[in-house]
Amino acid sequence: MKTILFPTDFTAASQHALEWAKLFARKHNATIVVLHVYQPPMPDTTLPTMGDLGMGAFATADLEHIGRENLEKVVGKIREDGFSVETDWRMGGIEDEIVNSAHELDADLIVTGRSELTGFFDRLVGTSATDVARSATCPVLVVPNTSDGQTNPPVQIKQMTYATQLEFDERDMMSQALAVAETFGADLHLVKVNAASQPDLYDDNQFLGQLQRQFGDLPLNVDTIKAGTVSQGLREYLDHHPTDLLVMTTRDRGFFANLINPSQTEHMVVRSMVPMLVLHKEQV
Repeated sequence: MKTILFPTDFTAASQHALEWAKLFARKHNATIVVLHVYQPPMPDTTLPTMGDLGMGAFATADLEHIGRENLEKVVGKIREDGFSVETDWRMGGIEDEIVNSAHELDADLIVTGRSELTGFFDRLVGTSATDVARSATCPVLVVPNTSDGQTNPPVQIKQMTYATQLEFDERDMMSQALAVAETFGADLHLVKVNAASQPDLYDDNQFLGQLQRQFGDLPLNVDTIKAGTVSQGLREYLDHHPTDLLVMTTRDRGFFANLINPSQTEHMVVRSMVPMLVLHKEQV
């Protein structure tokens, strides 16, 4: 791991995510690239004009200047902590520019924050983290931020939970999860949720056998639980089995596939209060 992309909007949610970016950068001696995507406000044509320019033009220039100053402050503090750090400043759609930046930098990991969602509309539309986790080709670590007045959990990886449905070949993703566990000396637990909303098309032993043959020296026991939905089952499981990092996989899915059978990984990106590492597998 050489390059970690850290998008920031300078809020508390991104600050907590920065500590996780530092955790991985410290272990791998990686460079943190701090990205800010600037979205210029639309000019207000109702404001009085000065010559050919509206007052909104000056406000836009001021906001960009403030954004660049904030970016340099964040980078300066990271550099003071002894990390290799670079900046990336972009204009455009937040999710698109994060993914574009990761692709151009050949990033090994994206670490992004996620604010706590309190309203129905928030949960309905999701967050930018959901779109990034869906569209990026490198692993994405989504770090939730607790509500005001509460303390965020320790930034550590001692216990990991790998959620699997045992419905497709996961050997590549399992290798990545095991590499993280080995790097941090963490215990890795596998869990499967049997839910009425989730099809169970293949014999679990088929895919467990594939994993066991590749990782024969490791015990691969799976905790199987029942729940109404996969996301509900995982949240209940995590309530009784505290973990520092939840690992899930996602595949390239078409529009109608998402409409008929929405991604459980994306559900958890929005709902999980545990930092979540999303690994990607292309749909064959």
